[in-house]
Amino acid sequence: MKTTWIVCALMSLVGSCAFKEPEKDTRSLEGTLIGNTSPYSLAVDWTHETAVLPDKLLKARRSIHGGKQDQFQTAEPLTIPANVPEIVYLGLELPVDRMKEAARFSKVALVIEGRRFEVVSDLLEGHESVPRKWNVILSVSGLSAVLPMARSRAGVLDVELYGQLQRLASVKIPLRTPPSQVEVKTLTLRDLSAQDGASYAPLFTLPLDGDRLQLVQVLRIRNDEAVPIEIRVPRRLGADLAQWENQLTHKDKKCSYAIVQTPSWRQLAQELYALPMDGRLVFEAIQTIQNTDLEGELSVKVAPGATADVGLYGHGDGVDQWMKDGPKGPEFTQVRVDDSCYTVCIKHLCTCTMCEKRVEWFEDAPEHFEANQRVCECDKWETRRRRVNVTVGVNREPVLLRLREGAGSWLVRFDDVDFRKDGESRSLDFLPPQSRVQWF
Repeated sequence: MKTTWIVCALMSLVGSCAFKEPEKDTRSLEGTLIGNTSPYSLAVDWTHETAVLPDKLLKARRSIHGGKQDQFQTAEPLTIPANVPEIVYLGLELPVDRMKEAARFSKVALVIEGRRFEVVSDLLEGHESVPRKWNVILSVSGLSAVLPMARSRAGVLDVELYGQLQRLASVKIPLRTPPSQVEVKTLTLRDLSAQDGASYAPLFTLPLDGDRLQLVQVLRIRNDEAVPIEIRVPRRLGADLAQWENQLTHKDKKCSYAIVQTPSWRQLAQELYALPMDGRLVFEAIQTIQNTDLEGELSVKVAPGATADVGLYGHGDGVDQWMKDGPKGPEFTQVRVDDSCYTVCIKHLCTCTMCEKRVEWFEDAPEHFEANQRVCECDKWETRRRRVNVTVGVNREPVLLRLREGAGSWLVRFDDVDFRKDGESRSLDFLPPQSRVQWF
């Protein structure tokens, strides 16, 4: 099934000669300045799979400015999904006096950093929908070949409509895919202490009305995009703080022994919370602890080239002890135990070959005869065991932050347009499924 995007531009013109002197507009569109004149509307909807009439496309709207003669442009950029649709439908509603005649064909190109990429377009429909308005619907394909899924790209979609002998209209739509240029750095408590211990020290433990949260680590997020971004951070991270332990004990097995291993995970915190380390920190921490049913996300906004810190906090006796004393390490001891068996003859019966005298000879008794004058046989055996040193105790691995599947991926969107108009986002990985946590 094809994923489709439908973009509809609804443009109306009050009067062809009613323009005032245009004010200067500082927006630059691939080097082209278009005057700021009367606003029109662009309705956007990508939930349909076939082209529909413009008045049905009501998911989002854009403000459009008409320039001189046949030029139009949207005042705000339009973000399409990271997985660029195979087909984009454009529905344009244009004034008759601007169109002059019915559109017969179209040309569409995506302009990125001065380079022009022609894409396939097909004029599906062009008719006068209501008095003095033309309804034009066309399909555009091939954008996915120009806009890679892995990273964000921005350009201008340049739509040109032609009649039999002349160009009728040009509509420029700033187009982009969701942000991807985000750098994430993990800072441990040791890192924070080394950088600025005095400033961060009050944030390591948050006392909250008889309760407390302990800082486990910090995510420092840098925005390398050219415009502001918004990150939707889950309040409850969907993670725990745990340490793998393996208890080693000795078990005797008669003529051998075994070291019995009992592995387990010791939880230091059953839940971790992601909190913005700004002026909202204490308030959001109190809200999270006191309202156990409080879910949802927190908004973290980052300006271009700036950074924002998100603290990962744990709650409970285990993480309190970890913050106070640090992680427990391995605890081993050497013990001497019985190992394999061997037998010793402790009583012999010997016969003198010269004198035909028979005597008992014990292992520690003095010899009664010369070795070459006796024949002996063992009358009593004793089982003895060799002794060895073995290691017992508890083996412990480093403390780990473990996330449930998908919990480390958060949504990121551009924040230069209101969310209600431009909510398209990209899921980026901020945390691996499992990572070591360092103490001071």
